[in-house]
Amino acid sequence: MSYKMIVADDEYFIRKKLIKIIDYDRLHLELTGNFENGQEVLDYLAGHHADIVLLDIRMPKVSGLEVARFLYENHPETRVIILSGFSDFEYAQTTLRYQVFDYLLKPVEAETLNDTLEHCISRIEMRRQEQNRLDSLSHYEISIQLNAVLRGKETFHSIQSLYTEFAGIRYSAFYSFFVDTDCNLTACGLISVLRAQEIACEYFIESDHIFYIQLFLEDDIPEPLCRYHCKKFLRAFPEPHFYYFGELFAADADWQPYRKQALNRLDDRFFSTAGELSASLPAMPASDEKASSADNTVGIDSIRQSLTRFLNASDAAGFQEYMKSLYHSIAHVKSAEYLHLAVMEICSAFSIQYSSRKNCRPIPRNYAQSIMAEEYQLTEILSILSTYGLDYMRSTDMVPSDIRLSQNIIHYLMEHYQEPALSVASLAEHFNLTVSYMGSVFKKVNHTSILQFLTTLRMTEAKNLLKTRQYKVAEVADMVGYTDVFYFSKRFKAFCGYSPKEYMQL
Repeated sequence: MSYKMIVADDEYFIRKKLIKIIDYDRLHLELTGNFENGQEVLDYLAGHHADIVLLDIRMPKVSGLEVARFLYENHPETRVIILSGFSDFEYAQTTLRYQVFDYLLKPVEAETLNDTLEHCISRIEMRRQEQNRLDSLSHYEISIQLNAVLRGKETFHSIQSLYTEFAGIRYSAFYSFFVDTDCNLTACGLISVLRAQEIACEYFIESDHIFYIQLFLEDDIPEPLCRYHCKKFLRAFPEPHFYYFGELFAADADWQPYRKQALNRLDDRFFSTAGELSASLPAMPASDEKASSADNTVGIDSIRQSLTRFLNASDAAGFQEYMKSLYHSIAHVKSAEYLHLAVMEICSAFSIQYSSRKNCRPIPRNYAQSIMAEEYQLTEILSILSTYGLDYMRSTDMVPSDIRLSQNIIHYLMEHYQEPALSVASLAEHFNLTVSYMGSVFKKVNHTSILQFLTTLRMTEAKNLLKTRQYKVAEVADMVGYTDVFYFSKRFKAFCGYSPKEYMQL
């Protein structure tokens, strides 16, 4: 992370020397402006943010002290370092009043200035981490309250009396998103954009790639503006990403149907190009044989039986042809429900066929749900499942280099799972590989995705930590790499069947 800094001194050569002696690379500093008087600084700060402001105390038009006072009153998060050629005690006292970070006498040496900047950056980082913890706790508390309304345990009116930001709210809406980047980072960034427009909203992480935002509006006028800002924000991220903007509804209505609709619409991504998803969902085809044969749709009821026949006979060619016909059937129907059922039937057939076979790794628990949550291309889902079946039928020996790469990935994950920034993208960058190649090798060797493996690793360690009863749930979440405590609790319950608090009492 870089820190933005500006320098102001009315003496040209002193200003240039200051700029020259700062160790930008070591300190991760970015010089975003240099000025010769305080008025120029104020003009700049009217439209820009600065983490550190290095100021001469005496400048024409507006002095350094006046700038320090302005920052103290309007931007208290900005750190100010004052430079002066006067060892005047009254000046030093005044700077303390405005919480100036440090007061340096000219001429300042490079070592002194860089040490001061390093200490200043350390304080900024500590403050940011503390603010992030406070924001996380606030998000956790509000999420619990809103989730209670969603489940019908509380009324929205009761929430309005607890949080002033919900006063006067009459409408709500759910916006859902699938992103192939850091889900938490994207959600937090989008929330910041909307809140900058004074829109009350909260985010909820559903999986490693899916999140939704709930908007709270006093009237329906700002809703189109919310859509505009969401689209504009997402354009800065690499595709693919998919999103669905749910309709407005009365804030005191039942939220469940609207949330369910928003999340269900994301399943349409398997039949769409990246971008906004429509409000229409194709109907589920008939499952009986007559209806299926009439439109060449593979009946759900026949999938498990057909696959079992090919698997029992180790008929790789027949298996591949059947999977192709199934792909064309799903692509033709364009029904997310049909796709879900087909994937579950395929996984069930694999599980029954290989559960008792020696030297065969069983299909992971909740495998169908996991790949549906992670992928966004129909071809990729069918390719993963086809590879899974062929590997067992052919008893394919793994390439030694693939096994070594998989072992190295696992070792790295076990060493770094506590880091919130750990992602498949950062992992690929570390190993100097593409995300798709690394993921395909890992799946081939382990029959599970990197994200599934990482989640299992984190949840297993969370269970061990919770058993000790030495840590709070928020502390455990942080220790295993989750910044969102609410999302951690939801994932833990889905993984273990108990909430973290319930698990601690077992």
